[in-house]
Amino acid sequence: YIEGKEISIDAWIDKENKVKGLILRTRDKIIDGESKISTTFIDENIEKKATNILESLKLSGPIVLQAILTPENKLFIIECNTRFGGGSTTSIQAGLDSFYWSILEIQGEDLNNYDFHKSKVNIRKIRIPYDIYLNT
Repeated sequence: YIEGKEISIDAWIDKENKVKGLILRTRDKIIDGESKISTTFIDENIEKKATNILESLKLSGPIVLQAILTPENKLFIIECNTRFGGGSTTSIQAGLDSFYWSILEIQGEDLNNYDFHKSKVNIRKIRIPYDIYLNT
């Protein structure tokens, strides 16, 4: 057992195994394994550690790392999911344009022509389940 805060690290890695963009977010409220409230944050030290870890794995595409961040700011990776995660929309809102970059790369575009514009403010996502009724 490791004492600390659970975080997600959403990233997109190009076919050269280089991280194009990365967003950190806290998992503030978790229900059935899903983050119902999530908040982005910026920490350059953690971003560098996560980038080094991700690039060493030789992966590409959308990636979600789950980790524990201890009170001493040590990072412990729990798992690595090579997919768009349920909370990835938070990171997309924060500038991690992973769907678009994936499509561009498949089409053979040079992704150096598309910059990563990370939000300078923290973004909080709150997932609210609701029903929609339509007359048909």
